[in-house]
Amino acid sequence: MECNTAYDGDRSNTESHLKAAADHEFTAIATLDIMDTEGETALPVIGGKHLTRNIVGKNYLNYDFTIILSHFKGRAMGGFGGAIKNMSIAIASSNGKRLIHSAGTSTISWGNLALDDFLESMSEAAKAVADHCGGISCISA
Repeated sequence: MECNTAYDGDRSNTESHLKAAADHEFTAIATLDIMDTEGETALPVIGGKHLTRNIVGKNYLNYDFTIILSHFKGRAMGGFGGAIKNMSIAIASSNGKRLIHSAGTSTISWGNLALDDFLESMSEAAKAVADHCGGISCISA
């Protein structure tokens, strides 16, 4: 499960996103839910410095729990991605992604902000997901 991207490319709309997943054979092993296909909804961000809400794909509300399986990779803007990135950016709708990247100032523009503001916003969005799920449980292998 994830949402469409907020930039042009193979995953910027549901049709091309599903095709990209099929091309990589992901749909051969699992059902893919593009959570913002039917719209979006807001999760409250309690005590946020930049965000008051995290805009996520509407279908996220259909799930009882969330498991984050992370692989780490470098990003020019966000440093190393992992569980916090997956809990915030992947679950956020296209508008939510822009809201996070702009530190809460816009759903239509990426904004031009300090890296710390983006990282703090990403953490605030992840906290909204954790709060929605009733907290975080960690299991290590």
